[in-house]
Amino acid sequence: MPKSEIGERLKKARGDVSQAEITKRYGLGKNTLSNYETGVTAPKLDFLMQFIQDFKLDANWLLLGEGEPPSADYSAREAMLIADYRASDEEDKRILERTGASFAKSGVDGQDQEGLKSAAWPTGEKKKRVRKQE
Repeated sequence: MPKSEIGERLKKARGDVSQAEITKRYGLGKNTLSNYETGVTAPKLDFLMQFIQDFKLDANWLLLGEGEPPSADYSAREAMLIADYRASDEEDKRILERTGASFAKSGVDGQDQEGLKSAAWPTGEKKKRVRKQE
């Protein structure tokens, strides 16, 4: 399995998700994903396993070029959001649901995002959660 072919399929699978977003999400080095996609280096197994799971890919397609390419049901960005949601605890899922519903109902254009973000967090909860992460 040529490294460059896997790299091309990785790039196709990530779709509109930037290299920077993937690098951050998977804890990769600055140039690692670029090296994977151009065939300079072969992707690590643990990265491939998580990527396949998160993006709901057919492993045979990604590794061998056989089988089904990524589904058109979800964009790569949507698949990442779903994976994040599924990996969240129940409290965080409720926060994500409220935030998503607020944005969807309002047709937010960017000007009122802060107000909606605040509305999604019960009073004082945001401060507690931010401190908790530090």
